Amino acid sequence: MRVFALPVLSDEIRGEFEVKDAKKVKLILSHKEALMDCIPGLVRVSDDEFKVSRKIAFITITLSGRIKRFEVTDDYVINEVEVGGSGVKLTVFSSFSFQDKKVSYLIKYTLESSNPLIESFASKESKELSETIISCAQKKLSS
Repeated sequence: MRVFALPVLSDEIRGEFEVKDAKKVKLILSHKEALMDCIPGLVRVSDDEFKVSRKIAFITITLSGRIKRFEVTDDYVINEVEVGGSGVKLTVFSSFSFQDKKVSYLIKYTLESSNPLIESFASKESKELSETIISCAQKKLSS
């Protein structure tokens, strides 16, 4: 029996933004709900598990997801989310650090796919999801 490795695509997004109140930022980002609210199409199943539906052309697929890691320290909020199904597995790692009135972030995503037809679409979606999480976090922090 031959075992085929799934093709892996990965990328990262780094950046920073200014905030008025670092304590407020830390308070908001240190709750799982803030992360889950930033994932489009999410329906919560349990504390760490969820379903997410995405439309691809005229087909809607539902993927299962879970928060694999959620860690809060004095200086960082780190989380790792895994979403998978239908021959696709996406892992998104997010790290936010706080210095005075500045928030720095690192978002890394890894996509494994056994279906070359959806690989390019899934890659595009992975990057958009990472950017959506950042944009959503920024909106929460500015309100």
